[in-house]
Amino acid sequence: MPASYTAFYEFADTGESVTAEEGRRVDGAYVLRELLGRLRNDADFLGLIDDRDTTLQLLYDAGSNTYWAEIPVVAEKGSYGAWLSFHGVVALIQGLPSRFEVPAFPGFSFQRFGVRN
Repeated sequence: MPASYTAFYEFADTGESVTAEEGRRVDGAYVLRELLGRLRNDADFLGLIDDRDTTLQLLYDAGSNTYWAEIPVVAEKGSYGAWLSFHGVVALIQGLPSRFEVPAFPGFSFQRFGVRN
């Protein structure tokens, strides 16, 4: 059985918004088929929460046509993340582990909240 996650998102084009509390269960195939292509504006985001309440967030940057993927770690006052191309995000989602543990994302590096590369 494929891993499933609780998804939350906001898409500016349609005004569609689902909070983390309202989240819906999805698997990686659903994310690729129905959600990823809807990240088109700087205000758009998509979050996935694993069964341990760890979040993986995807934010789109229209200016560079890239995606910031991150795992926020509040206790460390930052997140582990990386800038990815569309194809990089697809590969990330296709290979998502059932739990979002930082070592499972070797290309991610630590960034303090409020600081971006």
